[in-house]
Amino acid sequence: MAGPHPEPAPTGQPPAPAEHVSPWFAAPKAPQEHTAYTGSYAPAAYTEGADEVPEVNEAEYLHAAYGAFQAYADEHRVPPAIDALIHHLATAQGLHHPRSTGLLRRMYPDFIARYQAEMPEDHIA
Repeated sequence: MAGPHPEPAPTGQPPAPAEHVSPWFAAPKAPQEHTAYTGSYAPAAYTEGADEVPEVNEAEYLHAAYGAFQAYADEHRVPPAIDALIHHLATAQGLHHPRSTGLLRRMYPDFIARYQAEMPEDHIA
């Protein structure tokens, strides 16, 4: 058998691999450009347009959220995802709450229980 052979390894160590010759590894490499990030890391730099949707208090937000939850569940026969509910409240109803995700995750089980309790008896399959 012609070609390079692995050198004997010291006791207890695996043998070194044979040299591998391939045009893939011999291809020239693209130059590495190292440019520093020049953007801002300040959160305030990314809040442009955040003032377009007014914030409401928690009670108003939850009232509107349950109404949207109920309308969606009635139409689609499944409850909406929390992110979809937040998006709907912001875009369709113009409502925003600074802690909307946490607030709705906490209240979501209550929304489901309330919705099921309000369903008419003959509606339940």
